[in-house]
Amino acid sequence: MQGFVVSLMIAFCFALVSCAGGGGGGDTAVPISAPYTQEFDGANPLEGWLFYNPSNPNTPPAASVSTLWAADGSPASMQGGAFSSGSKSLNYNNGVSYAMGSTNKGVAISPKINIGALSFPVLAFKCNYETETTGTQHDKRFVKVGFLGSNGQPTYHYEGQVATTGGTGSAGTCAAMGTWHEHVVILNPSWGNIRVAFAFDTVDAYSNNFKGWFVDDFKIVEATSLIPGVPPEEEPPGGGIPPPSEGGETPGDNPPGGGTPGGGTPGGGTSGGGTSGGGNSSGGGTSAGGSSTTVYSSNFDDTAATTGWTLGGTEVAWAADATPASFPGGAYKSGPSSLNYNDGTDYDNGQTNSGAAQSLVINLTNYAETVLKFQCNYQTETAGPQFDKRIVKVYSGSGTTPVLSAQVASTGGSAAAGPCAAMGTWHEHTIVLDPGWGGITIEFLFDTVDNYDNNKAGWAIDDLSVTGTPTTTGGGGTSGGGTGGGSETPPPANDPGVAGSSEAASSDGGSSGGGCFGTTAGLSISAPWIFLVIASLFLGLRRRTPL
Repeated sequence: MQGFVVSLMIAFCFALVSCAGGGGGGDTAVPISAPYTQEFDGANPLEGWLFYNPSNPNTPPAASVSTLWAADGSPASMQGGAFSSGSKSLNYNNGVSYAMGSTNKGVAISPKINIGALSFPVLAFKCNYETETTGTQHDKRFVKVGFLGSNGQPTYHYEGQVATTGGTGSAGTCAAMGTWHEHVVILNPSWGNIRVAFAFDTVDAYSNNFKGWFVDDFKIVEATSLIPGVPPEEEPPGGGIPPPSEGGETPGDNPPGGGTPGGGTPGGGTSGGGTSGGGNSSGGGTSAGGSSTTVYSSNFDDTAATTGWTLGGTEVAWAADATPASFPGGAYKSGPSSLNYNDGTDYDNGQTNSGAAQSLVINLTNYAETVLKFQCNYQTETAGPQFDKRIVKVYSGSGTTPVLSAQVASTGGSAAAGPCAAMGTWHEHTIVLDPGWGGITIEFLFDTVDNYDNNKAGWAIDDLSVTGTPTTTGGGGTSGGGTGGGSETPPPANDPGVAGSSEAASSDGGSSGGGCFGTTAGLSISAPWIFLVIASLFLGLRRRTPL
């Protein structure tokens, strides 16, 4: 599972800072209290599940809506099997493939589940697939978490596209096509009643003669329950999760900084009559230590607050001031100024116009769980995404293509930034950043699209911050050697206990020799260790920051 630990950490950060809201005023179903599991076997495995066809948006989700989703064991010829356990899975196909002679799509929506009583809820499910491509362009697969609104339509707190290459969100990367693997999504208990949706979209009518998408062993549980041998409410000494003992060793407390000890195997060595040497079981690795700190912030209240920024636009431009004074809800969140796009009155210069405000370089290196937050207010032609567009972009290094682009809007905006509140209301957006991007620049882009109805106050940004948890580096694992009178037999070249060997990565992941965690393609980390790392993060956060 490539980059899975990082994805889980980012997902948990997202869950803590995402706007709360149970919603679901139109959903009258009685919720099921988590923990909840569904293996899709038995007589009526889809009881409580709803289905939705986005091609018919006026028909709300219902058990009777026709899609290609079903709970069965077909097709039997699916590589890796049509189910992970039992004899059935939730799958998208017609029993053979999803070739219907036209573009098709469908959403399977779980029963309403209340997660409010869980401390650290997670969604976990097994996944297998056979589609046109391993990427994200065609035969798209999404996992979403949200609720049914007052109009019966789904509204989502979280959306992630799963794929072997190029996926989005925090559900983690898929394994190779035809291989069962597990995804984990961290949930926010403040969401209360939720439904989980699995959405499949062919995008086109071509090359659809594949077997589809298979989901099994669906569960919403406490994160700690996924870790073998750890009682949900019991924390070991030191506040972390100890690694499993190896060779009779007793695991110790966490190293300074709160990280999880590495899982290096004790170094071998056969002694010939002397004392056999034991390896040091603490592997190297970079882990988050301490609490979140501010990497960069600006309240845009004076000249120094925009030092290093590039404020673009002609006639209508970005500026740090308090205009217009008539801005609904106020021209700033915290006085006396904000960063805003207008000409002091509105953004109407008789023409189509646009402008970007771009930050100085902000270095995310040596941080984990990095998050961008900013306050937002606006008055534009529409609350939707079609005109007077407001877009947040993030660039990495000297790249000219953004690594993240999120349009903010009250309706129809990007899930990565979350929806805007009502026009004329200050509200906060939270965007999860990837520390692997290194030095980043943040850009706010406003584009009128046309020259009509531009006599509005514009877009205002205030109280921007980028935060992260500093990372600490543990020591490298030491391989032991035999000492004494006999000849020593060296351990195999790929012995995980040998520092510098190709398998010497610690439980924190990382490059050969126990270095810091990397997202190098091909890195393989066993599922139990993944859960040990993320649980250590959870339990540390529980002591510091209650939800």
